[in-house]
Amino acid sequence: MTLRTHLSSQRLTLTGIALFTLATASPVAADEPCFEVLPAFPNDTSGTMEYTVNDITSDGDVIVGTAHTYTGGHIDYGFRWTRESGLLRLSLSMPDEDGAYTTAAISDDGWTIFGHVNFDFGSGSQATIWTIDEGQRPLFDDQPESYRYIYDCSADGTVAVGRSSQDGAFVWSTEGGYAPLETAGSPFVSTVRADVVSSDGRIVAGWGWHTSGNWLAFRWTAETGIEELVDWASHDVTRSYAYGMSADGEVVVGYCRHIEDGYRGYRWSEEDGLELIEGWEGGWAHFYDVSDDGVILVGKHNNGAAVWDRRHGTRSLLSVLEEQCGVDLSDWFLEAADVVSADGTTIAGVARNDDWEYAIYIARIERPTCPGDLDGDLDTDQQDLAILLAAYDTGSADGDLDGDGDTDQSDLGIILTDYGCDL
Repeated sequence: MTLRTHLSSQRLTLTGIALFTLATASPVAADEPCFEVLPAFPNDTSGTMEYTVNDITSDGDVIVGTAHTYTGGHIDYGFRWTRESGLLRLSLSMPDEDGAYTTAAISDDGWTIFGHVNFDFGSGSQATIWTIDEGQRPLFDDQPESYRYIYDCSADGTVAVGRSSQDGAFVWSTEGGYAPLETAGSPFVSTVRADVVSSDGRIVAGWGWHTSGNWLAFRWTAETGIEELVDWASHDVTRSYAYGMSADGEVVVGYCRHIEDGYRGYRWSEEDGLELIEGWEGGWAHFYDVSDDGVILVGKHNNGAAVWDRRHGTRSLLSVLEEQCGVDLSDWFLEAADVVSADGTTIAGVARNDDWEYAIYIARIERPTCPGDLDGDLDTDQQDLAILLAAYDTGSADGDLDGDGDTDQSDLGIILTDYGCDL
């Protein structure tokens, strides 16, 4: 099987059968397949190109990343994908047209993209911004360091975070310009990089060199400065990295190294504290992104691309797709689930086929739910039961869980069966 044969259209064909969207409990758009592989990058004439997927808009309609070719030297091409336009190379329009260009972050409207250009393959890197009106340009008029990288941006594209060779982690904004994250008064000797920022641009997470002599994840706000994300030593963790954040900044995900158990994914929140998450059959796990509400995590584990929610635990994305869509994906290995849409149902990453040819995939999965959640707080508990009992046998539909317009014994049975569900 060759990649080019199977990428003749935007819907994946396996053994002559076109994939199509099946009815699911959580709605998936009827005109979108549950799994598709994108056509090869326009420059990929040899089938040897590799890809990274770096960001996705909240609605899941626009994806940005980088295509890498090693034919005749290493060259990177930044791309932007939509269903209407397909996979398009962004115009470099920078001083060195042969520079390696990476797209890293995109605003929610899909029209502001941050990245960086590496010139002469290692001599320097310049942070960039691309807009529909101006195209590609340097983010900084005067960049003294040898490199600055951007890794994430706020929902409106007015704040971006990244790493510089001089200061480590920094924040850039349209109002304040460039500002390094200061470590004075914190338990960090220096920062390495700022990886993620909340939708409003107020909360940042990344990692740095801790006074304990380890690389550890931190969280930053203008009010608090840099703080250790959690007391990692008390959890027997010697190294940690932050890679994903909920829209409000209250949930941070990534991976860490546990003294006894090795690498584990993690989910941290003010409410729940630190949760260490294992991979397939107790193996390692890394998480790279999280839905806006902090419920669905995506990344990879020792069995390829992974998805996690509290109800199901860590699952192979491939097995989830086979179960929910009823399709055979045995010809594909999903290397990682790199990014996820705001609602947690659209996932993108990199896949490879049996010939070790790479492509970008898009998967759409059902969102986990708590059927008895009446108050919309992502669990089924005493509050939901109280709502149902207040409406019970009164003719009110306030506790209607089965969709028949009233609140009765059937609804009570649903909530009692689901009681204790927590996403």
